Amino acid sequence: EELQEQGVVVAPGGSGDGSPDAPFGSLADALAAHPTGTIILAAGRYPEAVSLDGSNDGLEVHGRCSQLVTVDGSGAPESAVLYFDPGGPEASLTWTGTTFSGGGTDGVRLFSGARLEGADLRMLDSVHAGLQVRASSAVIDGLVVEDITLGSDVSGGGTGVYCREEGVLTLSNAEISRAERQGILAADCQVSLEGVTVRDIQPDVGDGSDEERGGPPDGGSTQVEDGIGIATLQGSLQGRDI
Repeated sequence: EELQEQGVVVAPGGSGDGSPDAPFGSLADALAAHPTGTIILAAGRYPEAVSLDGSNDGLEVHGRCSQLVTVDGSGAPESAVLYFDPGGPEASLTWTGTTFSGGGTDGVRLFSGARLEGADLRMLDSVHAGLQVRASSAVIDGLVVEDITLGSDVSGGGTGVYCREEGVLTLSNAEISRAERQGILAADCQVSLEGVTVRDIQPDVGDGSDEERGGPPDGGSTQVEDGIGIATLQGSLQGRDI
């Protein structure tokens, strides 16, 4: 209720002005009227892909919870479900309590100075990567990534979480499973993990060896189940309770 008083409300089937009694019917409508500020997502399915840029700096989007709120991008097969590219100076985004499903080129893609702070997020049934952090940064507490397929781009494709090009990624309380190639790929970036589980990774390219892509980090309690769990290429990775 407190969040509803601070922002505009979106609910499937709505056609109003964003008030609790007359919510917007789509994220696109809410963003057109309120590119920044706070947006509240009611339970339901939102069949749309979302593209943000520098004009959305400071935006907050809060779903009721990831089990009840789904942004479904399957109708836009050539785009990520959520794509955030500031296109200039850095810009920040807060997003919580949402599932991103059906991405044709990533569930969530952050690019060129994007900064995401997230919690209770799920990225499911996407092609290429569940989450891609490219020349950008993300801090997420509570992440589930499942069922990521390779697609036509074998460079990083089939990866649960892909951090690249001086990206910075901090994950806590995360579970990554059923990616076709690798659970986490860190290429020329910094990754910090705490309380992360990677399982049921089934590589279908190369020879499937850990050595081929850098393998899991040395020491600690890292466990790789059924395939490539974590690979590092020209980057740094710190882990705790993995």
